[in-house]
Amino acid sequence: MKNFLLVAALSFAAHSAAADDRLNLDFASGTGRQIVVYADSAEFSGDGSYFIFKGSVEVIQDDIVFRSQEVVTIIGDGGSQLDTVRAVGGATLEWPDGTAESDFATYKVAEGRVGMYGNLSVLSSDGRLTGYGLVYDVEQDRGQVLKEPEFTALFRPDD
Repeated sequence: MKNFLLVAALSFAAHSAAADDRLNLDFASGTGRQIVVYADSAEFSGDGSYFIFKGSVEVIQDDIVFRSQEVVTIIGDGGSQLDTVRAVGGATLEWPDGTAESDFATYKVAEGRVGMYGNLSVLSSDGRLTGYGLVYDVEQDRGQVLKEPEFTALFRPDD
């Protein structure tokens, strides 16, 4: 864990003077495909279990770009692999054949799946689709639009 933090901190410092003056941090993904995060600012937990990136955040893996104003990355596998990427406050996903926008999104890196939820809009060569959400398979370059939430929960305050 400490080795990962040291490498991440050194990488973070070395790349902080990127050409566009944004911070940049490289992550191993466990899939053999590197993930690079660009942001205006970043914070990380003392134990190295997560990073919070803010301001014009871009998460790039090959030809897929995940954008938001705030992204939380969760580190798994004992601190050596990027496990989850969560966009808070709006998310955009761009891939070679399209673009999707939603209120929030989660990328489970090891599973190769992006879930986008809330006010979904997808634009691709097939046209424009809208719905509640999208489940996108990164490896298969294929997605499924959800017209309604997959589940409903009822919360009641304790009496």
